[in-house]
Amino acid sequence: MNLRFVFLCCSIYFGLSLVYGSSECEKGLVDELLGTGPLSSCGAKKTCLLDKPLVILGCNGGGIKGYISARVLEELEKAVGSADKPFPIYQMIHGSIGSSTGTIISAAITVDPKYWSSQTPSIIHSSPSIPHILSQLYLEEGAYIFSNISPSSCLYKLQQSCIGQVWMQLRNLFKPSYNGKHLRKLLNQYLGDFSLTETRTVSGSSCKDNKIELTMFTCDMNTGRSFEFNSKKASNGAYPNFFLRDAVYASCVQSTTFPTARINPIISNKEYDKTRTFDLIDQGPLDNPVFKALEMGLRQLEERGIDPMQYFCESIKDGEPIKPLLRIVHISTGLYTTRLQPVERFHNAGIIKLVPALVTTLLENQSVYASETVQLFTKMLPFIEFYNLEGETSVSILDDAKATPEIFCALERTAQDIVGKEDFIRLAKDLRADCKI
Repeated sequence: MNLRFVFLCCSIYFGLSLVYGSSECEKGLVDELLGTGPLSSCGAKKTCLLDKPLVILGCNGGGIKGYISARVLEELEKAVGSADKPFPIYQMIHGSIGSSTGTIISAAITVDPKYWSSQTPSIIHSSPSIPHILSQLYLEEGAYIFSNISPSSCLYKLQQSCIGQVWMQLRNLFKPSYNGKHLRKLLNQYLGDFSLTETRTVSGSSCKDNKIELTMFTCDMNTGRSFEFNSKKASNGAYPNFFLRDAVYASCVQSTTFPTARINPIISNKEYDKTRTFDLIDQGPLDNPVFKALEMGLRQLEERGIDPMQYFCESIKDGEPIKPLLRIVHISTGLYTTRLQPVERFHNAGIIKLVPALVTTLLENQSVYASETVQLFTKMLPFIEFYNLEGETSVSILDDAKATPEIFCALERTAQDIVGKEDFIRLAKDLRADCKI
């Protein structure tokens, strides 16, 4: 059976579980999707009117390839506004979700500037575009982050030599490639004592709970289960609150690359969590943010007292056009399309050759499977618009720690490829209409 088809079917099953599994309206939503019962059984109360579609942003991982996501968002700000006066991305969104390197981007665009660290460089306060700052950060600090030695040190070139690379590979058999000190230093510098709950307000919102919702996912190594950093749930006491610098580090430290995060909450309503040490690490590619973006968007509609299926049915009954209630934006770090090995090597190949190739293929293409699943789901529900900002890249997942000029040239080409795609143009047009620009 085709592996892609099996993965797609499993993704649909787990995607529906993620979207509806924790909702109070679970039975009504599932019955409605299966055509076995009415959605009106949910009985949601209207608490806030929806003045424009909710926009939920999902940024996936990829190490240094986060440069692509930052550049795409930078170009989106110019496309919605203008080159001279870009329209800030944080004024377009209601929620932001990140995984791995995408957590840096998701967190940065939701930070309220009044909470920036006093040690933060002055560029933060002078630049009109946070994505521009992020793209420059990847360019200027990428080599520093993926290094145990400062690039200004005379030993840095030795580390980058053939002998140094061999030593790093041997060392990586027993310890992470990098000690994480440089990454932590930058997060401390830019985020300071900023809390997970201190995010920007949603532009033009009339709701009482009007802050942009920030979610980042990691893995609790004590339980082996997913652990969620969520600004809204931390604000109402449902989840413990953390320093954002700790949450971002825990969400983007990939196993074998950086050491595990050992962090403590700032405050929690649960006595156990107040003294608990959380051992966390990046969940990796198995937790694509596009699924969570869909879940967050549907939940936010429910919290505003909006029943999308009821709206859908009533619009069809009355013959009215179906307007979008939710926009899901998937920012990808690129689809690697170049084979790691010549095809001839896999003819009559044994397990030693074949398994690494299959694993790498799954890792490289997981965002494709996830985005295709959500795209199929949104086609069945026309009140949801899906924008897949994904392009092809020559940079492999095996190169996610490299920060050379050649790599950045390839990443820039991928970013420009995405900017020219139909989904990007359609998104910019729709956001201009939403923001009345």
